[in-house]
Amino acid sequence: MSDGKPRRGERYWVPWPVRTFNAAGRKKTALGFDGGTRLDVDELLTTARRHTGLDDFAASDTIYEGLATLVDDYRNDETLTPFGRNMLRKVLLRNLSSRLRIVDRLYAEPEITRQQISRPLFVIGLPRTGTTLLFNLLAQDPAARPLMGWEAAFPLEPGSRLVPKEQPRKLVYRALVKSIDYFQPTFQQIHFVDPTGPEECIPLLNRTFVSWAYTFWNAPGYAEWLWNELGSETYLEAYRFYRSQLQLLQSARRGGYWLLKSPAHIYSIESLLEVLPDAAIVQTHRDLKKVAPSAVSLFAVGRDLLYDDTVAETDLGRMWVGNAERLLDHLIAVRNRLPADRIVDVQYEDLVQHPVETVRRIHDHFGYATSPEMEAGMTNHLSANPKHKRGLHEYSLEQFGIDEAELDDAAQSYHERFLVPSEL
Repeated sequence: MSDGKPRRGERYWVPWPVRTFNAAGRKKTALGFDGGTRLDVDELLTTARRHTGLDDFAASDTIYEGLATLVDDYRNDETLTPFGRNMLRKVLLRNLSSRLRIVDRLYAEPEITRQQISRPLFVIGLPRTGTTLLFNLLAQDPAARPLMGWEAAFPLEPGSRLVPKEQPRKLVYRALVKSIDYFQPTFQQIHFVDPTGPEECIPLLNRTFVSWAYTFWNAPGYAEWLWNELGSETYLEAYRFYRSQLQLLQSARRGGYWLLKSPAHIYSIESLLEVLPDAAIVQTHRDLKKVAPSAVSLFAVGRDLLYDDTVAETDLGRMWVGNAERLLDHLIAVRNRLPADRIVDVQYEDLVQHPVETVRRIHDHFGYATSPEMEAGMTNHLSANPKHKRGLHEYSLEQFGIDEAELDDAAQSYHERFLVPSEL
């Protein structure tokens, strides 16, 4: 007989180390101690400099303004638990420290930033539209150089100004992924992170501190700052540092053309193309009635460990739909300004039903070769990773209080522009 408490792998399951940390953190706060949960931008900058012995972040005043806005949002959020504050503090410190080390390395070896980033291929699209499947299929190309999870997370770690051997970073990354398995098993079911495989370039974007990924947690002021800076020098500066990180990783481990993926690029396609003008872009599309509940479910699960359960699922649903409507309007305007051949559009249904043919169409459009080795790799990947391999991800519009008619109205222009009959 159930006692009504969540079990491991269910929503709102909180492991005992987190419960213990929260209880201790609240007692320390009551006694006037921060308990490792202090969120103050000047203190974070000072601590990162002290940890690394370095000083130069190579960032503009505008980016510091964005960072300060982000930290204010996190600090003033009363729904964050002590564990949540501690984790966000660690994320910011790790990214600040990593940025210091990267900048130091680039100054020491300026020839790194003179390398060419030739014909990179980007996979973008709203979350839950098949970007991960497409990315993993494209990564089967022996001529591609996909960004690996371990190098994205630890480009210079652990703690060295020199790029260490790959194995230590792989081991640290594997331990990080194992911790996700323990602390958020439901998240792994929805978005599986392979400790040995390619992964999104979110860590590179996060080190620019101009990153929509930070709004995965509650950061309304920072999100508005990101909107206001769209198309400005701030985004160009961020993408230049993003490019520098690719050059750094390329200098340590060479390969073919870069293969990269993140839904976050969907906000800033024009800035990306200005900094990387020969980039090839693939954008995935899916009916928003399918996208919305799946994306909100991922969003909700990702918040569980860091926040009190005071935010209703219906509030998260309304928030997501409002943000998506604004993004879709922006996306349509951007795409109308770009030449039609700069981006290949892929329908989710085509990708799922005709995956190999879809990849061939992308390669043919941009002039990449689809080798027999790649086709064999795609077939093997699809066989080894059937849909729902890690369990069925169940969700509904009703669960998150999303009105179907309202969503159809919000997405009408997007659906008319991008949901087109199959080309296969």
